[in-house]
Amino acid sequence: MDKIVIKGLSVLAKHGVTPEEKAESQVFIINCKIYVKENSAFFCDELDKTIDYVKVCENIKDVAENSGFNLIERLSEEISKSLFTNFKDIYKLKVTVKKPDAPINFVKFKYVGVKIKRKRDDYNA
Repeated sequence: MDKIVIKGLSVLAKHGVTPEEKAESQVFIINCKIYVKENSAFFCDELDKTIDYVKVCENIKDVAENSGFNLIERLSEEISKSLFTNFKDIYKLKVTVKKPDAPINFVKFKYVGVKIKRKRDDYNA
């Protein structure tokens, strides 16, 4: 099984439960590991034989920026669903969503986040 990795994709979006989070864009950092059963591009060097990571990044950015969820758990799930819908060669994936500016004012932290692992069979897609 081969893997394509996207690490540190930064998007501006409005996700959260407070009125301020819903009104003001904030940074979300998204990591994605995409697994395919076989990627012939490793042998033939042709873009149409692989999953185009530019299109994957565009897809993730579109989901994050054009939706507004209360929870990053839901955002990660919607990213996963969208990737399985739009990229038929994905076998399984891992999506991590980090929220470095979560409104937690009484402690210092680098980020809060969620990580999910999904297989195509999870969606019957």
